[in-house]
Amino acid sequence: MEKLRATQDEMINLAQMIADNSDPELKSMAEEEFLALKDRIPVLEREVQVMLLPRTRRTRRTPSWKCAPGPAAMRLRSSPPICSRCISATPRCMAGASRS
Repeated sequence: MEKLRATQDEMINLAQMIADNSDPELKSMAEEEFLALKDRIPVLEREVQVMLLPRTRRTRRTPSWKCAPGPAAMRLRSSPPICSRCISATPRCMAGASRS
């Protein structure tokens, strides 16, 4: 909101400078700045309108990138934890027996 107010105040000062000044070079510079600020006002007004909107649940939540898993969690495993090929090759007498 401060930007909008400052821009509006600057436009008022430039308008007074344009009306009061007899120097054509200074007057043309003030007119150029005035037109640039005039184009900037709608953008600033839109920003203020967005800031004044009520917050919803969705806008209060943390952004999804903060909750994303880190690089270690994103790595794929090279093989599944249980290899079914090894199970069929294990003799039945040793299957399920613990090694001591």
